[in-house]
Amino acid sequence: MAFENRSLPVRELSLEALVGETYADIKSVKLVTDQSTLASSGKIDNFNDPRFDLRADTNLNLGSLVQFAGVKRRLDGNVKVQVAANGR
Repeated sequence: MAFENRSLPVRELSLEALVGETYADIKSVKLVTDQSTLASSGKIDNFNDPRFDLRADTNLNLGSLVQFAGVKRRLDGNVKVQVAANGR
């Protein structure tokens, strides 16, 4: 990925999904950089009145992400987050 002359090498980007006229069934979305990983899955039903059930697991290296974002302040460490969201 590149942004304003800064880059963040992507080692893996994958998507496995089924998309119909009224739904999306996301089996797997994965983004891997040298130091961070984002994996997600879920389902969205009825695009006209959406209902969703989504999950995400992340392991984010803060130092590389804030550098890519152009933040001048030094930040180190990792953030591990698991998120589940459902609703309308």
